[in-house]
Amino acid sequence: MRREGEVVSGIGWLWDGHRWRTREERQVGGGPEASDVVLVIGDAAPPGAFAQASAPLVLNGGAKRFAALNREDIRDRLHRIGVSLSAGVVRHAEAASGDWRVVRFIRVRVFQDQVLDACWVRDHSTLQGRNGEKKHATAFGSGNRLLTNARMDTEPLHPQQAAYRKASSTAIRTIYALGLDAGIVELSLDGSKKCAVQSVLLPGEAPSGGQNRDEAKWLDAADNLARRMAESTSPRRRAPVLIGADPEFLLVNGKGKVVPADRYLGSGHGAGTDAVVIGGKIARPVAELRPAPAASPAEVVSRIRGLLSIAQTRIEDTTLRWVAGAMPVTGFALGGHIHLSGVPLTNRLLRQLDSYVAIPLAMAEAESGRARRPKFGLLGDCRQQPHGGFEYRTLPSWLVSPSACEAALSLALLCALETDQLRYCPASEERYAAAYYRGDRVTLRECLEPLISSMRAVPSYAKLATGIEPFIDSLRRSEIWDETLDFRSAWALPSGERGQSGVLADIANPSVRRLRGVNHRTDLL
Repeated sequence: MRREGEVVSGIGWLWDGHRWRTREERQVGGGPEASDVVLVIGDAAPPGAFAQASAPLVLNGGAKRFAALNREDIRDRLHRIGVSLSAGVVRHAEAASGDWRVVRFIRVRVFQDQVLDACWVRDHSTLQGRNGEKKHATAFGSGNRLLTNARMDTEPLHPQQAAYRKASSTAIRTIYALGLDAGIVELSLDGSKKCAVQSVLLPGEAPSGGQNRDEAKWLDAADNLARRMAESTSPRRRAPVLIGADPEFLLVNGKGKVVPADRYLGSGHGAGTDAVVIGGKIARPVAELRPAPAASPAEVVSRIRGLLSIAQTRIEDTTLRWVAGAMPVTGFALGGHIHLSGVPLTNRLLRQLDSYVAIPLAMAEAESGRARRPKFGLLGDCRQQPHGGFEYRTLPSWLVSPSACEAALSLALLCALETDQLRYCPASEERYAAAYYRGDRVTLRECLEPLISSMRAVPSYAKLATGIEPFIDSLRRSEIWDETLDFRSAWALPSGERGQSGVLADIANPSVRRLRGVNHRTDLL
């Protein structure tokens, strides 16, 4: 309960298993309330009462489970997302045929999808190669628990530096994959730009060679998030939750070769193309739809249908198959990214999207879907957008049918509207996360009925049910997408149909512009 007469909304708290801490100057009475954010410090367990709906947002509630993991458990979780775990404490230079190879070290502080700070870590110590040679040098390093009398210095790593993007991306993915929301990741970076995780520290734990003086930084981050969440629910500032998307598809000829979409579609908004890098050159083989966002999934589906019709007016070759899904052609991983605005981005919401959207879609995914991961399709993959919303990037292209399309959009909107209420989260369970990455539909289906019960229990389900129930029925029948089929038949768009190009401005999203780099592809026509 807040102190009488004081209006405080959205407070960050730290919990160490014994007591609450917030800013001393607040002198707020009682403990955290529903509008607050609680960050667990160290490997403490969160208070049991916070497992209930309408409780404060708890970050690092999985810290105790993480602390119980052994090295092989951590290695397995990181390997499946394409991140390497160092075999041990890496020396600051490694001998190879008598030559020294410099290994630099980076420390990244992560809070949800943000990097709070990053730094090079320098060690002044004696280096020893495999051949026993020793030398005194100054090298970038961290994790020197095996070296004595080492003096540790740090130097800021700035966003404009080349190593920042690689290190920050690896650190954020590492924290999320280990079931955490915040922590410090220590990384090694060698001359070939390969990044490996050295260690992961929980908030409250001191980095190697340093002291723990970082409580204020964690409290600032929790405070800022609590304030943003409180502002988003304020009656004066609350914006409607809007949903949008940019699903992709391919054009395939009779020989099974991909025909570049930019032969027919421009790179502008509406029905256009997405850019990739092939052989060092920019190409646009992937077709992409960019419907304008709306408050209703049904409206977005209607706009997608209109954009498909527009695309048909431009794609004159009626012999081409239009295919969607996860990877309908080897080497072409397609996405069905969903955009959400009007709701704060939190790891809790991302794990709900993983649980209620990504896992159900994976139950219907073709066998080829597992080849999309880990380069694409990582759980929790997201990107903040300049307009204030975010893009959830985990999903394959659900254009395979209107049912899959509306279900994906409806389930995503359900998560956004009911993020405070949805408590069942199979994506946070190792059994289901592992099944997702290996494409094990049998195991994933074991969580289907609990997911259905959970979503049906929240208030918003009633108005979204018509877009979800048909897809649920198909999952209960164990139906699988056939990514080889021309999806236009499912959309009732036969090859001879002509669209109305004049409605483009009303149904397209003009704000989407980007370039995406992927693996080299050689099976273009």
